[in-house]
Amino acid sequence: MKGVAVFAYKITEPVLHGHFVSLSTDDASTTFSLSASEAKHPPESHPCCHSMNEAPVFWDITLLKHSVRDEQETVDDMTQESHIKQQLSYSIKNVQQLEGGDALSLDTEHSDWIVKPHDHSHLSHTYASAETAELQSQHSLSFRTRILKSNQDAVKDVGKYFPRLLSNDTRQLDQDKNDDWIVCIGEMTLELNDTSPDEE
Repeated sequence: MKGVAVFAYKITEPVLHGHFVSLSTDDASTTFSLSASEAKHPPESHPCCHSMNEAPVFWDITLLKHSVRDEQETVDDMTQESHIKQQLSYSIKNVQQLEGGDALSLDTEHSDWIVKPHDHSHLSHTYASAETAELQSQHSLSFRTRILKSNQDAVKDVGKYFPRLLSNDTRQLDQDKNDDWIVCIGEMTLELNDTSPDEE
């Protein structure tokens, strides 16, 4: 399914918060909440392709699927719990953050120089890569930022889409310490194996 996603994060914290709204005809009544943390067992990368200070970043992403009653719901209404009638949880491991600075680019299809999964180092390269491909094929995700917001513009959007992330003081929008928020809005493609959602 294809649609629009919004991610918010603080530069000082290794956590992503997101929402996704499907614009595909068959899934027009479906939205997702997303949360991501640094991958626990990231793949290894070929050492000649990056410096020690620029190692690739991988995320473990959890998605909570919401089926809403009204197919006309928009991004503005994604957090309204009164519209939720069903929830399923999915987990996508080792989503690669591609280069791009503050503007997020996320993909389950890894760069060519990603060698093997860290926790399968005892396996041969060929076998490990095949096993990784099989695991990754269960779910796929691709996101590209089209609109990047920072500073107070970002804080305003965090208050709009993720109000629970802001303290009462933060909502005043007048403190310099809030300037480390980044908001990325863009296009996302998501393919899930609905036959095997994660246990909640």
